[in-house]
Amino acid sequence: MPSRKPGRRQPPDPYLYRRAWSANTRDAASKRIRTVLDEASGLIPVAEAMGEAFLDIMVASAVSISLLDEDGYRDLVNVGKLGQGEVRFPNERYPISLYPAAAARLLARQGYISADGTLDLDADHPHLSAWAGVGCFMGVPIVAGAEVRGEVLMVRGKNNPVFSAEDLEVAGDLATQFGARLPELLNTEPPP
Repeated sequence: MPSRKPGRRQPPDPYLYRRAWSANTRDAASKRIRTVLDEASGLIPVAEAMGEAFLDIMVASAVSISLLDEDGYRDLVNVGKLGQGEVRFPNERYPISLYPAAAARLLARQGYISADGTLDLDADHPHLSAWAGVGCFMGVPIVAGAEVRGEVLMVRGKNNPVFSAEDLEVAGDLATQFGARLPELLNTEPPP
């Protein structure tokens, strides 16, 4: 067996990023999200736990969870590797017009992957360019009932594989579980 030379970095495990989203792995991810939803209480703690779960399940470098309403986006939590000036609990609001391509996809109940080449999403997310080593990002809508109520945004580093269409599908399904719980969480949240 060849020995590993000191100081030599091993390449990342490609299977870590290219999960076989079989029925079993999808079910395991769904169970993980249900456990998070059952164990946490309150909007911000649930959003934080969801962000951490997405970070692990989707093998992301960073995850941001935002709400979306008629006033625009409201960031709830950022987890993982944060960019310069980013904070874990931003509670920032900004208009939907800052993210026209991404917002159009979300409002149509579609997600997006920055690396798919079909949208000019990099212009929509200039804040990500300040993050060292961003390779790709993916956003999925949080749907509550028949309405888009938020977004889960996930980022991977430059040296990691881009998100796949199957990742997008699975992440969208998982975000919908959070969406099912969202009305209850919003009803118990104190006014901002």
